Amino acid sequence: MANKTPKQIEWVKLAKYCELTGETRDSVMKKRSSGMFLDGVHCKIAPDGNIWVNLAEVEKWVEQGNQATQTAITKKNQKLRVA
Repeated sequence: MANKTPKQIEWVKLAKYCELTGETRDSVMKKRSSGMFLDGVHCKIAPDGNIWVNLAEVEKWVEQGNQATQTAITKKNQKLRVA
């Protein structure tokens, strides 16, 4: 029987993200309100009202700065035009 590789966790609740990174809830909310973190890309509000953070997208943002946010905006706009 082949060993299955566990799926990489992509989304974590805001509290776990803060625990892992040392960021505060307020700093994440400021990034969301300033447009550095985009809802649906870097963050997401689940149906139960909890905020989830996409670790992979935040990592891109850390590595590429706001260029990663601009790329995400472009991709999001392209999807909207197609729909």
